[in-house]
Amino acid sequence: MKACCIKRRGRGKEVASWLVPSGLLVLMPKCPVCFAAYIAAATGLGLSVPAAAGLRVTLIVLCVLSLGFLGGRLLVRRKQDTRMESQKGAFQFRG
Repeated sequence: MKACCIKRRGRGKEVASWLVPSGLLVLMPKCPVCFAAYIAAATGLGLSVPAAAGLRVTLIVLCVLSLGFLGGRLLVRRKQDTRMESQKGAFQFRG
């Protein structure tokens, strides 16, 4: 199997890891009452407004932290790729 095919195989997981927290942040309602209603409609579980507010803030913090982690990982990976590219040229025979 070619290296480019192996690289593309894990691409869906990488895209999903960015889409899930981003989608949650985009679709997160600002109102804790609306959030409690969405939870009740989706799962059938009733939440009090303070519990919904706490859960909403927790989800927002987790989404922001995961996006920060993914961004940091992307920066480190790109830095390593550019370092590898610069080292590749250093080892070529120039005769």
